[in-house]
Amino acid sequence: VQMIGCIGFSFTETTLLGVISIVSLGIVSGVFIVTHASIILLTSPANRWGRVMGFQVVMMGLYPFGSLLLGLTADTIGLSHAIRLFAVLGLVSLMVIWFRYTDLRKPI
Repeated sequence: VQMIGCIGFSFTETTLLGVISIVSLGIVSGVFIVTHASIILLTSPANRWGRVMGFQVVMMGLYPFGSLLLGLTADTIGLSHAIRLFAVLGLVSLMVIWFRYTDLRKPI
């Protein structure tokens, strides 16, 4: 949902639509973070929760590197195109994972 929202945001041409898009993405991100952490904790053994959540925090710590890469790409091809490109790459990655690792689709 976030990637689709980012693609939509990349096409906005007015400030109002941009603000609405970003606020909506912020709300969706908040829901995602809580859901993601809950799924991680529900599917991992209790004695590994600290390690699993620590790994999640490390992965979230990589966010600035993605932002840096997005900024460098935006300088080259423009911000809206860079956001669109990164969102499409995210969707493609998600689809590869979805079809490659079918075990991930099993109910919890």
